[in-house]
Formats: sequence, C-alpha cells, structure tokens
Amino acid sequence: MRFSTLMLMVISLLSFYETASVNFYQQQKGTQDAFQSDLLFNCSKFQTDDDILRSFPFKVELNPIIEHSKITFGLLDVNGNLYYLNVFNETYFPLSGFCFKHLQKLDVRKTSFQNVNNTIPAEIQYLASTLTEIGIYDTIIIRLPYEMSKLGKLETIQFSNTSLKILPDFIGNFLSLKFLSVPNNMLTLLPTTIVNNSKLRHIVLNNNPYLHSIQSLNDHPSIKYIEAKNCSIENLLVNLPQLTDLYMSNNNLENLRNINTLGYATNARKFFYFGQNRIKFITPQIQYVNNLYSLDLNGNQLNNMPSAILSMNTLRYLDIQNNPLGSIKLNGIIFRIKTANPFVKIFYKSQITS
Repeated sequence: MRFSTLMLMVISLLSFYETASVNFYQQQKGTQDAFQSDLLFNCSKFQTDDDILRSFPFKVELNPIIEHSKITFGLLDVNGNLYYLNVFNETYFPLSGFCFKHLQKLDVRKTSFQNVNNTIPAEIQYLASTLTEIGIYDTIIIRLPYEMSKLGKLETIQFSNTSLKILPDFIGNFLSLKFLSVPNNMLTLLPTTIVNNSKLRHIVLNNNPYLHSIQSLNDHPSIKYIEAKNCSIENLLVNLPQLTDLYMSNNNLENLRNINTLGYATNARKFFYFGQNRIKFITPQIQYVNNLYSLDLNGNQLNNMPSAILSMNTLRYLDIQNNPLGSIKLNGIIFRIKTANPFVKIFYKSQITS
C-alpha cells in the first residue's frame, strides 16, 4: 500500500517537472524569438516600394532600356511593384532592401551586405513569400544563415566567388529548387539532404578546388545536368537515372566504374566529359550506357581501349587525345572503332577522323 502511494507521488512529480520543463522551454524559445524579432530591421515605416528605394544609399535605375548585370537597376511590373533588383558594385546592400513585398528575383554583385558576419542578413526571411531566384556574385558569404531556410519558393540559387565553405542541410528543404549554381567557392562536400530536392535538374560546381566528393548526389531521382570541372573529385557518381550531361574534366578520377548507372532511365543523348583526369582504364560497363553520344577522355592515362566500345553504335564523338596509347596501338584502335562505327568522329593528336 505504501509502495503504491509512493509510486503515485513519484509519477505525479515527474509529470509536473516534465510539464514545467516544456512550458519553460516554450517560454524561453518564445522570448528568444521575440528578442530576435526585435533585433531585425523594421520594415513597417515603408508604405511603398518608392519609400524603400529612397532609403538606399545609391540610385536604382528603374526599367532601363539597357538591362545589364554591371549596372544597378530594378524592374517594375504593370502595377508598379518591384519584382527584380540587380545591385552592382555598391558600397553595401541596405537592410531595407529586404522589405520589398513583391520581389521575385534578387542579384547582388560585388556588394557587401550590411553586417560584419560575412553572411546574408537574417532579414532575408522577409522575402520568403515571393522570392524565387537569388544570386550573389563576387561577395564574401562564407556561410548561409538559418533564416534562409524559410525561402520555400526558391527555384534558382546562384552563389559564385563568395568563399562559401558549406552548403547547409536545409538546402534539402527547398522542394521547388530546379537550378543550383555554386562555382568558384571553397566547398568540400555536398549535404546528404540534397537528394530531397526532387525538382533539381541542373547543378554547377565548377572550380571548387577542395571538393573531393559529390557522392551525396548518388540516387538523385531527377538531376539531368552536372557541371563539376576543376575540382578534386575522386569517384564517379552512381545511379542517376535522368542524367544526360556530365562535365567532370580536370578532377582526380581514376576509373569510370558504374558509368552504366548514369542516365539509364532516359533515351536522350548522353554527353560525358572526363578530360584531364587520371583514368587508367575504361570499364566494359560503358557499353551499357543508354545512347552515349559524346565521350571526352582527353588527357588521361589510358594505354588501351575496351573492346566493348566497338558495340556502341550511338557514339558520334570520341576524344582520346593526349593518352599514352602509342602510335601503333592508336592506329589499330582507330581502325577497329571506325570499322565498327563509321559515323563516329575520333579526336586524336589534335586531329579528327571523319
């Protein structure tokens, strides 16, 4: 009897403390959110887009005859709402620039943001209901703020030459994302969540010298175009059913294992570029690539070609320049390939056979 009573008292106390802890956490979180909200720039003082533009420390040309990336200008819709803003080579991007209520596309070029953290200000979240495209070029943003995860309508992200080191996991939350371009940065890997971007079709990773792996893209259901030139990637991708264009020149690839798992679900022509790698042999799996049309193997370490290539009747362009094949072996390879597939153009020793 005493034991039962004691147990009931303990359970009641635990329940009380659990409820109190949850309430305290929620209270603290609410206080923190309110505190953060108080710290954010207040847009309520602006009634119109013109009010916002007047607050800028620079002039914005509106609907100019000449639209060029190297001028600061904006575009207005038929209702006079600013839907596109391009800022070029200004002293800084003001926080009031996040107050536009109809902005769909924002490009910032050679212009720092109004903070000292080398990141996008938290006020970016104000554009969550309208922004579909964002581009930042030649501006240092070494990381992306969590507030950016609220931009659920983003279809295009372009960050070039920003010194960006990490793509955060919340990238996978952008379910409308179709185009991701992050060249000329300091990336080392891609988040595993990127496979969740089911609408992603095109990704650009060129000139990320510390990027050793893009295996996070394996099993991606929809990606068609991958540009990953001038990186340090060591392994070929696996199981990309919709892939048609793969640019991986100047990396550290040593073989093309599993190449047959690329683009197997589409009959579209395949264009694969593997020039200036360390490829020593071509796996016989290559004959099973669905409709391989162009294959670049220039500048590798090949001393032979697989017989499987003789059965690839869809191949129209083959580049085997600058490989240690030797003139006698090279002539034999060319003769046999041309005999099996007279329509293929072979690039070798800076010349073309036709």
